[in-house]
Amino acid sequence: MLELITSRFRLCPISDKNLDDLVLLWSDAEVTRYLPGDEPVPRQVVKDELVYMTAHWQQHGFGSWLHRLLPAAVSACRTHGHI
Repeated sequence: MLELITSRFRLCPISDKNLDDLVLLWSDAEVTRYLPGDEPVPRQVVKDELVYMTAHWQQHGFGSWLHRLLPAAVSACRTHGHI
């Protein structure tokens, strides 16, 4: 799997193992105020989006990324629309 790792940062493609990270991220009011709908995203919706994002990687060879400031902070970036 493609990853970029430095002493302070880790960037990796979104995968199935990121469900809990994304649920935590997309349930934070400070994050969701920038998302369409401006409210926390239910776990099942996050799970459905994760299925879409991982399938996009498999079909096209590019897609959404998970950013992690080491050791703990998490964010995500999409390279295409839809949420």
